[in-house]
Amino acid sequence: MTTYPTLSCALRTDIGSNASRKLRHKGLLPGSVFCHGAPISIVLDRHHFAGIEHLSSSGSQLVNLSIDGKDSGLVLVKAVQRDTFKRIPLHVDLQRVSLQEQLHVTVSVVLEGEAIGVLEGGMLEITMHALHLQCAAGVVPDNLTYDISAMKIGDTLDASAFTLPDGCTLLDRPEECVALIRQPIRSAAVVETPAATE
Repeated sequence: MTTYPTLSCALRTDIGSNASRKLRHKGLLPGSVFCHGAPISIVLDRHHFAGIEHLSSSGSQLVNLSIDGKDSGLVLVKAVQRDTFKRIPLHVDLQRVSLQEQLHVTVSVVLEGEAIGVLEGGMLEITMHALHLQCAAGVVPDNLTYDISAMKIGDTLDASAFTLPDGCTLLDRPEECVALIRQPIRSAAVVETPAATE
């Protein structure tokens, strides 16, 4: 049985940009929990959130939510607003879900190994860093991996090459290029003109 990390938070009564700014100065992180009714405003410790969040998987990570010490069920880390330069979280959106609920999620791509084409001087170009899936909340993968060791110069890796967990459906076009090995860029040869003889 899959276990999920617990995200502890408290209900937030002061809302608005000024209140959120004051919370951030204290090392706290404002957030919202979306469910079938009106969203719930919460506040959590920024370092606690950073300790359990996968930075690359916003939109696919599931956590157990505890509000004021009470179990509040399973939520999806739907979106994280970050500071442009420091990349620290400024606000988090959570979506309440059930394990059987069908979700549209964004899952990070992880390429493993070193491609033959790169060892031969080619250049690995990653064109997509994540894939979009539809699956039940209980089977959302942390990431999607692919071993690129056998890829040669000129080879492309399509979205359809990734093995998806049972119950997951690819929403991107199967022929969508995720990565490719480009020909090495060679500098133009310098052509020497023979010196004229007198």
